[in-house]
Amino acid sequence: METYAGPLARLAGVFPPLLQVAGFWVIFSVIPNISVRRSDALVGAMTAAILFELLKKGFGLYVGNVPTYQTVYGALAVFPILLIWVYLAWAVVLAAAELAAALPQWRTGTNDQFTNHPRGGATLVAALRIFESLLEASKQGVGLQTIDMQAAATLTPDVLSSLLETLKLHRYVTRDENGEWCLARDLNSVSLAALHDNLSMCFLPNNPSDLGNVRWGTQYTALAAAVDSAHNPLLGISLRHLFDTTDSPATVDHKDGKSAEETAAENVRGKH
Repeated sequence: METYAGPLARLAGVFPPLLQVAGFWVIFSVIPNISVRRSDALVGAMTAAILFELLKKGFGLYVGNVPTYQTVYGALAVFPILLIWVYLAWAVVLAAAELAAALPQWRTGTNDQFTNHPRGGATLVAALRIFESLLEASKQGVGLQTIDMQAAATLTPDVLSSLLETLKLHRYVTRDENGEWCLARDLNSVSLAALHDNLSMCFLPNNPSDLGNVRWGTQYTALAAAVDSAHNPLLGISLRHLFDTTDSPATVDHKDGKSAEETAAENVRGKH
């Protein structure tokens, strides 16, 4: 090789790691059932390639210096060695894949408890952030990819995909022919109360079967039902009005002595 290729033959030692990086990058980009950033897939691919090279050298030293398998299995020693190699190789691939999957979570600064099990208001706030991002994109006549909304929603890709499917089921969002997400309806026609109910949220659980046989069950159920029926008028504001920053916030009317909460509630009832 050196006779015909000259110094180019030295590049033969560089090609295998580069091919490994390219191969792992394709695996981490294409195989997952969610959108993966190219930079995240590249970090995972480089990590996998480095670990793979270390594994090759370490495994070669082990097989060459520890002749236990040859002594015990003889000519069949190749089979347990192959199985161990396959196990270790896939351990490297999966470890790098976990790293690539965790990068969006680390980037957004969210923790496991929030991303894996969004609670109450966290789901609603994430949905509102999605609507705000899609609304801004619609002003420019474009849609957004799933990966573009991860930072805004502060959710990991799997939880974000689940939330988007829920919103799609209730016809809040849809996907166009290019695979981009966009609004499926005018936000002026969608109230915060409707979104709250479609996300299966409630201020107090009011299912009697969840309470069991407790002596205060009847009183609690009545209270939960009253709270649930009272919040709908207060959440009647449309999502478009919620995102409209040109409206001035409700202030306290010192002339009639009304509190800020009462004034805000009257403003919402008056507009809707």
